[in-house]
Amino acid sequence: MLGRAYRRGDTIIEVMLAFAIFALIAVSTTYLMNRSLSIGQRSLEITLVRQQVDAQAELLRYARDNQTAAWDAIRANLTSADTAVAYDTCPTAAPASAFTLAIDPSTGDIQRVPLTGAAFEAAGYHSRSDITVGSTPQSSGLWVTAVQVTGTSGATNAYDMYIRACWDSVGSSVPQTVSTIVRLYET
Repeated sequence: MLGRAYRRGDTIIEVMLAFAIFALIAVSTTYLMNRSLSIGQRSLEITLVRQQVDAQAELLRYARDNQTAAWDAIRANLTSADTAVAYDTCPTAAPASAFTLAIDPSTGDIQRVPLTGAAFEAAGYHSRSDITVGSTPQSSGLWVTAVQVTGTSGATNAYDMYIRACWDSVGSSVPQTVSTIVRLYET
């Protein structure tokens, strides 16, 4: 009779072991889901920023090929050398010679917009630039600096355009960055 009493239910050890296994599976699943969402979010941010960087590169090429006033404004504000930007934190102010390109919707002309004061802000969830000229064109964590390339024989008719983006991503302690260099030659 004593043997039947032990067979009626699970012991406290068995219940605790089952609960521990369930908790381990639940925590692991939650961790993997959050990690997957974070990777998906970061991928989306990088895609959106890459599109913004590509848009700036295309506007630079278009300005060089078709817009002499915009191209002259870019060449008039060159930096002597690319200044290194530390990416341990995203800058709250753009470098002194930084700019972005914007399109005036009424004329279709491209304008060089210096990123001083309210025209630049630290990026929120991804870097972006408002490429239409309004009351205040805005750039969030995206900037361009232009450097004239000098060759061994003196002045060269080439320019390096450093397009950079920096933003604080969800779930990451270090800022996310995307940058590229576009070399443009005088035509």
